[in-house]
Amino acid sequence: MEQPRDPSATSLEAMPEIAEPRFRRRPGCAHHTSRSVGAVLSRLVPDEPLVRYTPPVTEIVPGITADPARAFGKPVIAGTRVPAATVLGLLAAGRPEAEILAEYDLTTEQIRAVFRYAAWLASQQSLRAS
Repeated sequence: MEQPRDPSATSLEAMPEIAEPRFRRRPGCAHHTSRSVGAVLSRLVPDEPLVRYTPPVTEIVPGITADPARAFGKPVIAGTRVPAATVLGLLAAGRPEAEILAEYDLTTEQIRAVFRYAAWLASQQSLRAS
């Protein structure tokens, strides 16, 4: 017969069905060892510090970069997080350049970089009349 449990007890000792393991650990079995992940990693690479991988930043055209850590790798104006497609879309919709410069805190050189990017994209596209 099961012993009544004290409802105010919160320790594992008060709950024997949780405190006792259901399965025996097999000695020497890798997934049943009590070693921490850090201990295992320190055995594999004892003297080398862990180095975080940083993906490279790609400059598509001067002033436009693609960085996987920014804007999901979409082309942005260098030094900002403003997507080049956003600025190009605003210009194509007829927004005045001065308004875009003020809204996104850009320079005229950065707007020219967006135009260079658009020209580069157009040169990459090959369409054939059928």
